[in-house]
Amino acid sequence: MGVITTIDFTILHFIKDHTRNKVLDKTMPIISRLGDFGLIWICSALSLLAFPHYRRYVPFFFFSLIASFLIGEVVLKTLIGRTRPCNIESVSLLINQPQDFSFPSGHSMSSFAVSTFLWHINHDIGNVAIVMATLIALSRLYLFVHYPTDVIAGSILGRIVGYLFYHLTIMVY
Repeated sequence: MGVITTIDFTILHFIKDHTRNKVLDKTMPIISRLGDFGLIWICSALSLLAFPHYRRYVPFFFFSLIASFLIGEVVLKTLIGRTRPCNIESVSLLINQPQDFSFPSGHSMSSFAVSTFLWHINHDIGNVAIVMATLIALSRLYLFVHYPTDVIAGSILGRIVGYLFYHLTIMVY
């Protein structure tokens, strides 16, 4: 095992050994599910349609979500092919075992792409979205389906995508 993977497992074991409890065992799968297929973010984008000032951002909001999916899920996961921690160590999972690769975390990437985008159009809404993105990212560690480096990379890449698509919106309008 490499140094990074050793550090990753040390952090995962710390989370598993020191934070697992009945409340989080019920809460973290729900929080994680909010990130499935970008569900919470699609709902957020649709809610922006109710506000005329924000309507122009909606297509680019979706583009940032799509771009993060394509970059993370289609390109990077396929190229890197990192096995998930739950496939290496036998753990009792609280969710269905994901069948794709681990790096980067798609939940983290899409969540930070759109929360960064939202922050640029409205700091108050964006701050709430960043908190939700952080909870979704942390849930992936708690559930033992991603390594910390998957989540960190997904979060950074997502922030870059959100930033770029926000500035693309500004250029177009």
